[in-house]
Amino acid sequence: MLQSFLSLICIFVFNLQKLQLKLECEQEIERVRKKYDGLIKDDEAGFHQDKKILETIYNKVLVNQILAEEFRAKFIDTKGGPSASFQGMKFRKTQRVCSIVNLHCKVNLS
Repeated sequence: MLQSFLSLICIFVFNLQKLQLKLECEQEIERVRKKYDGLIKDDEAGFHQDKKILETIYNKVLVNQILAEEFRAKFIDTKGGPSASFQGMKFRKTQRVCSIVNLHCKVNLS
């Protein structure tokens, strides 16, 4: 009878320890899950910020490419030399082109 009582106590202690370990395991898993969820969230935020920066740079390059093509089409001959209109361009036209470029750059920076 004493032996069966001791045996029951051992089983009870064993089950109690097993439950304690399972509880600690669940807590540890939850802590690790929260840690990596935070890291993933930080990574996603960085990705979206980098994507915005790249889109801004792309848009600036695209605008500059369009301006360069327009400039070439308007002021440079197909033979590679400056056209007569380029030679006779007045200061007012230069100011206008510069103001368009500056206005567009200010809009893209906002």
